[in-house]
Amino acid sequence: VLGGGRHLLALVEDVLDLSSLQTGEMRLAVAEVDLLQTLDAAWTMVAEAAQAAGITLDRSALPGAAVWVRADGRRLLQ
Repeated sequence: VLGGGRHLLALVEDVLDLSSLQTGEMRLAVAEVDLLQTLDAAWTMVAEAAQAAGITLDRSALPGAAVWVRADGRRLLQ
């Protein structure tokens, strides 16, 4: 339930972000972001829908060690 609530909140924030983008008021919070952690979070959000659609997600191409990038972590996850 908690995960579903967080996902719903993220969807609402995405809609608000689109509104900010359309008005030219979007702000970025650029920082060091663990790319693999972000990919894991994205994976969790889409895994069930992918499985239901018969899509196989393959993590074998991901590196084993942390990869850090400079990005807005929330926007990257979107």
